[in-house]
Amino acid sequence: MKRELGRLDEADVDLRAAVRISEELGERQLAGWTWRALAEVSERRGDHAQAEIQRRRSREAEEQRPR
Repeated sequence: MKRELGRLDEADVDLRAAVRISEELGERQLAGWTWRALAEVSERRGDHAQAEIQRRRSREAEEQRPR
């Protein structure tokens, strides 16, 4: 929601906390989604290099997910 409202700094803080918690819990599905959301925040800020890193982290998290 904050991301859609343009509150990118707040969205970034919230999403990073969500990644940390989901990774601590071993919840890879949420981590993958959250990394993608962080990539969207970075894209909106114009930081394309960071967005690409975050998209890669999303793919990595999803690959570790049990099938």
